[in-house]
Amino acid sequence: RGVLGVPSLAGVALEFDFPDLEVGISTKRLRDLDGSEEFANQQDVIPSLPLRLGSDLIEAHIDTGNGRGIGLPRSVEGRLNLMGPLEERTARSASGEFRVYTGQLADSVQVGPLRVEQPMVFVNDRFPIANVGTPALMHARMTVDVGRRRIRLEAK
Repeated sequence: RGVLGVPSLAGVALEFDFPDLEVGISTKRLRDLDGSEEFANQQDVIPSLPLRLGSDLIEAHIDTGNGRGIGLPRSVEGRLNLMGPLEERTARSASGEFRVYTGQLADSVQVGPLRVEQPMVFVNDRFPIANVGTPALMHARMTVDVGRRRIRLEAK
C-alpha cells in the first residue's frame, strides 16, 4: 500500500494488467501511432482521458488508487440515468474524508476506447472533474508514459 509519485516515473512506462493483477515497468515508451492518446489535460501530471457520459464529454483522471468506481462532479448529477436513487456515504482521499452519493448507472460510459457497462458511480462536491478507478478498469490493460504524457487503454 502507498502512493508512488507520478513525476518519479518520467523515464519509463508503467503497465497495468487489471484482469491478471499484474503491474510492470517498461523502458518501451508510448508513441503517436501505437493506439495511445495524449493526456486530456497537458498541464496535469495525472493521466486523464475524455469520458463520454451520454452526450456529455468530460475530463477524467485515471486513478488506480480509487477503489469505488467512477467519480463524477456534482454538476452532472441531474443528467445521470441511474438504476435507483443515490445513497449518501463517506469517502476518504489523501486530503481527508468527504461525502459522496453512490449509485449504479443504467447506461454505459466510454473512457478512451474502453466501454464500461452500467458502472457504479459516486457523485461528489469535492473534485471538479471525473475520476475513473480500478473497478471500471478491471477488464482492461493500461500503459501510462508520464514523460511523454501518453496513456493507452485496451479492453482485455
